[in-house]
Amino acid sequence: MRERWVNLNGSWDFAIDHGNSGEEQAWHTQTELFTQKITVPFPPESKLSGIENKEFMPTVWYHRSFEIPNSWDQERVFLHFGAVDYDCQVWVNDIHVGRHYGGSVSFEFEITNALKSGENKLVVLAKDDIRSRVQPAGKQRV
Repeated sequence: MRERWVNLNGSWDFAIDHGNSGEEQAWHTQTELFTQKITVPFPPESKLSGIENKEFMPTVWYHRSFEIPNSWDQERVFLHFGAVDYDCQVWVNDIHVGRHYGGSVSFEFEITNALKSGENKLVVLAKDDIRSRVQPAGKQRV
């Protein structure tokens, strides 16, 4: 375990992007569109997530706010993910901090330059369009 860290699991704002148009429409700046609540780290298909949507969801969005401890003021800060299916993009305070491809692999982005003192806005876009045939797919229904 890291000596200094903040766990971001818990309640997040959530939106399903059925038309896969949120990126084009800059949803990362319109978090009022995220009208559902989801419990992270559970996937939206699961009961424990609070969403329990079993329909096909090619693109979903997550949002929450967080604060960095004052003691981290002069430190480099990284945002770690255990995994995100399949194509993930992340914004901190409307600044794009990274993109990752791959469903079962942990990854991180340095977010130091996007942070501000006080409350910070975090938005995650997750695309998992197994129907596109451009990403690996297992036994999931198609």
